[in-house]
Amino acid sequence: MMKRNTKVWVWILLSTCQIMWVFAGSQEELFTTLQKTPWEAKSMQALQTLMRNEREPVALRSRAMAICSLALLRQGNTNQFVKASQFLESTFPEEKGLITVSIAENFENCSACSGKGRREVPCPACKGKACLRCKGAQVIQTVCTLCMGTKQQFKLSPAVQENALRLLKEGVDICQKNLRFEKESVVALAEKDNAKKIALLEAVLSSFPERTDLAPVQKSLEEAKKIREVELARKKERERREKEEREVERLRGLREVPAAEREAAINAIETYLLKNPKCSAQNELEELKAELTAKVALRNRLISSALWLVGLCGGFAFIVFLKVMIFSKKIERSGPLPGMARIDKNKFTDPLAEEREKNQTRSKQEGN
Repeated sequence: MMKRNTKVWVWILLSTCQIMWVFAGSQEELFTTLQKTPWEAKSMQALQTLMRNEREPVALRSRAMAICSLALLRQGNTNQFVKASQFLESTFPEEKGLITVSIAENFENCSACSGKGRREVPCPACKGKACLRCKGAQVIQTVCTLCMGTKQQFKLSPAVQENALRLLKEGVDICQKNLRFEKESVVALAEKDNAKKIALLEAVLSSFPERTDLAPVQKSLEEAKKIREVELARKKERERREKEEREVERLRGLREVPAAEREAAINAIETYLLKNPKCSAQNELEELKAELTAKVALRNRLISSALWLVGLCGGFAFIVFLKVMIFSKKIERSGPLPGMARIDKNKFTDPLAEEREKNQTRSKQEGN
């Protein structure tokens, strides 16, 4: 259920990013058009719509409002320009230095009154013939009809156009950055490989730290990291099981070790069980340990019995030997038989010598 909800959420996020991508493209086109044809009426109306749309990024809305304020100054509507500038500062206090043009830059001394605010005109009463009204001066002082006594007249400064073009360029840059953000976000969110997805999402967050709409990307990154943690845990568990299986298989092989190595095998099993008390094959290893222990005990009993029997036999043989040595009779040596001294040894012949002589004689005869 969790995976299904995650897929639905990602699909909604991707759809939203694609829609914002389209909007960012149209906004870039609007700012680019105004760069080419500044103050074009239809584009300015679209800019006012962008300025009022609270769903648009603050950076674009604030620059759109600044450009619209400069448009008022360009038309000479200084009072409305001042009100618009104050509204811009109160609405977007975090955006500083958007309007760099002051009203004073767009005024100069009146050319009609030379900056005096009043000028001399022929007296309308006497028409140059001297009268009481002009006191014979034939001219009177009146308020300058061009500057209306303000001593200055409006003259649009080139700085207004420069300020507007700078804001338009910033707007294009912001739109392009938004487009890049949307593209990278879409690619990152659509990535199937979880490791690559984490890398792409982290790159998006590091490239656009100033954005306030990074919550979806951050949430997706957290989900991907949770998946990575689960995968790492599964991998560790799988490696642990494989290692445990190898160790258990090695310990199983100790059942067939020679009798002299069984005690070492028992120690190896005990050491493994102490280090791995939750081993899945604990019962099997305990049984193997008991079996080897029983074999060692049986072997020790057999060796003890054999040694006891050997000792018993040796003791019995020693006793017999002592008995023979102690109780045996001494054998007396006897001389020659009686009457042997009177026998003539020359009268006795060797039967073997006679047989040998017969054989030699027979061989010679056969040879002849």
